[in-house]
Amino acid sequence: MKNYKIFLLKVITFLFIFMFFHTIYSIPTLTIYIYNSFLSELDSNLKIKSYFEKINKCKLKFVGLGQSRTILSKLIMEGKKSKADIIMGLDNNSIELAKNTNLFLKSDIEVKKLKLPFTWDNNTFIPYSYGYYSFIYNIDKLGKIPRNFNELLNSKSEWKIIYQDPRISSTGFGLLLWIQKIYGEKSNIAWKKISQKTVTITKGWGESYRLFSKGESDLLLSYTTSIGFDLINRNKKRYGVILFEDGHYIQIELIAMLKNSKNQELSKKFINFVISPYFQKFLTENHWMYPVISIKLPKVYTKIPSPLKHFQFNYDYIEKNREKWINSWRNSIIR
Repeated sequence: MKNYKIFLLKVITFLFIFMFFHTIYSIPTLTIYIYNSFLSELDSNLKIKSYFEKINKCKLKFVGLGQSRTILSKLIMEGKKSKADIIMGLDNNSIELAKNTNLFLKSDIEVKKLKLPFTWDNNTFIPYSYGYYSFIYNIDKLGKIPRNFNELLNSKSEWKIIYQDPRISSTGFGLLLWIQKIYGEKSNIAWKKISQKTVTITKGWGESYRLFSKGESDLLLSYTTSIGFDLINRNKKRYGVILFEDGHYIQIELIAMLKNSKNQELSKKFINFVISPYFQKFLTENHWMYPVISIKLPKVYTKIPSPLKHFQFNYDYIEKNREKWINSWRNSIIR
């Protein structure tokens, strides 16, 4: 009888352990490729992650991958064997390149209801934030500022610039497109003039922002909304935004799910979560970009100027000319 009780106790213990681990490992895990700077913003506010996990009884696994262009490069390399369910952080300037991989799945999001400065009709790549490329400057350090690109390039004022590498950085590539939009076939001349005013070209925005904040340059390629962080975390306005009469190139950040994901229903729920008021509010206060739905913006946004004119290229046209424009930039900046 004693041996029977011991045996029964072992069986019960085994079943308990089995059920415990079965419960843990049966929880679905959603793997999301994301760029590092955005991941750090999410890590600083863990309640965003835990909120979704609790509601959907799942685990979110964010994989940080350097710059946003790195995400697509890794995905192309992995192909259909990728472990990613979702990628988050591509932008409108990489849509055609991403579409050509044939790795992404259409969603059922009603994208035409999103709040954007223009109509969006692609429901594979879903916008979750947007902003305008701009140069920012230190108000206390710089008195005179350029009103347009021609003044920036040709003025006798020795403005020093920091920007990001267009080969690997989405902001750097955004500047390349911005200049291409304004100068067209004469862009190489514009780049030669910019190179004479350039302090350094960094791999990513974070590195260039740190150098700029230390006083290493007069102007930093960034976004109009970038000054929001400084405005809300300091008692006085330190940085200003330069609005060019030429207009500003727009960037739209995108999220998309993979065809080979084993968690497609959960992926759809996460995309809907990202464009929900809860997550969109987080973006305006931490990511410092504009939301894609109608929500009340933080008060600090009333102090952030918006360009009256903005533009972008046709996505197919970007892909047809990407390498040519990058080569022209590289050849123009060689001293």
